[in-house]
Amino acid sequence: YTELFEFGTKDRQLLLANYAFDASVEQIFLPITNGGALVLISNEDMLSPEKFEDSLDRLGITHFQATPSLLKTITPRKYSKLKRVCSGGEVSPPDLATQWSAHSKFFNKYGPTEAAVNSTYYSYSKKNPGIPSIPIGKPLANVQLYVLDNNECLVPIGVPGELHIGGVGVAR
Repeated sequence: YTELFEFGTKDRQLLLANYAFDASVEQIFLPITNGGALVLISNEDMLSPEKFEDSLDRLGITHFQATPSLLKTITPRKYSKLKRVCSGGEVSPPDLATQWSAHSKFFNKYGPTEAAVNSTYYSYSKKNPGIPSIPIGKPLANVQLYVLDNNECLVPIGVPGELHIGGVGVAR
């Protein structure tokens, strides 16, 4: 994640997930393993779109991850320091990616819980507007993706199958 997000010592990650939820792992460890700041806000500020938006500016948040449902409640605009917005946990609609990418880098992430939070990422670009859906993207480092048929054999490119995830982050 460090290289992908160009996360550094001046970055400020907003913690939105409860520490007991798997999404908190990335939100907590990305900043503290890279010398950045982990920023917490009150439940009151988190639950009010106006207060949440104010917190993004007032606290100089540079990076946060949220579900598309939450992102839809926030006005996509230029926040003082925001560099990256990550969407995950639900299907991200293309219009949401278009709106947010006008002001910051927008990443769509995918990963079931048994694959240690996220397995893939897609960096949305304003150069590809009008796509019908936001892809789940490419595998993260140390992750392998396989599309298999009912016999657990690889299928050719373009043939439907079931996604299987491999690598160090998959639970036993």
